[in-house]
Amino acid sequence: MRISGPVLTLTAVGAVAAGMVAANVVLTAAPDPPSVEQATGAPAPPAAPQGPAPAASGSGGDGGGY
Repeated sequence: MRISGPVLTLTAVGAVAAGMVAANVVLTAAPDPPSVEQATGAPAPPAAPQGPAPAASGSGGDGGGY
């Protein structure tokens, strides 16, 4: 079956209208969750607090001693 004339025009107009509706749904959708935003370069949330630092051994860390 060959499609031409007004049927072809109406088909093209319908396809464009469907594309506009789909684009409107995508553009007005809810924002992405924070994890996705971080993957795109948004700043990360503050880190959880750390425990106390380990006690110093007194050797200076090089093992040389005096």
